[in-house]
Amino acid sequence: MKKINLILGIFIFLITFSACNNEDEITLTAEELIIQNSPWQFEGVELVNIVNNGNADFDKQEWEENVNDSNQNISFIFLADGTVTSIEKNPPNPDKVMNWNWVIENGNQIKFYEDDSNDFDLFNDLKVTETHLEFIYIDFEVDDNVVAGLKYLFIK
Repeated sequence: MKKINLILGIFIFLITFSACNNEDEITLTAEELIIQNSPWQFEGVELVNIVNNGNADFDKQEWEENVNDSNQNISFIFLADGTVTSIEKNPPNPDKVMNWNWVIENGNQIKFYEDDSNDFDLFNDLKVTETHLEFIYIDFEVDDNVVAGLKYLFIK
């Protein structure tokens, strides 16, 4: 009888875990995650890969704080039609609204551009989850003799 109970227990265990098949899980693309979790609230910027060619007065923390403080009320809304809207709340003044187009390239880059323009901004190292979005603008001239990657951070 103990043998039958043991075999029955193993059988139930195997059936239970085989029913939890990972193939049934839906994996969303970066584009789908960005669209489905919009709007994205600006959380901050972070300077990465800093190259300082002799600017002793440059203060990374101060620079980041200034940018972050002046952009805290911005959100981005990404739509499936390839458009993105940024909304900057500035009470009591009207919201400042800007529109662009966007596309993901090479799976890890996001490009922003305007209609009928050859100009675009390409951001690298795109990372997105259900609650976080980040991308980096490389070789950004931060200050005199200071170049860095500018990592943008957004939260749901």
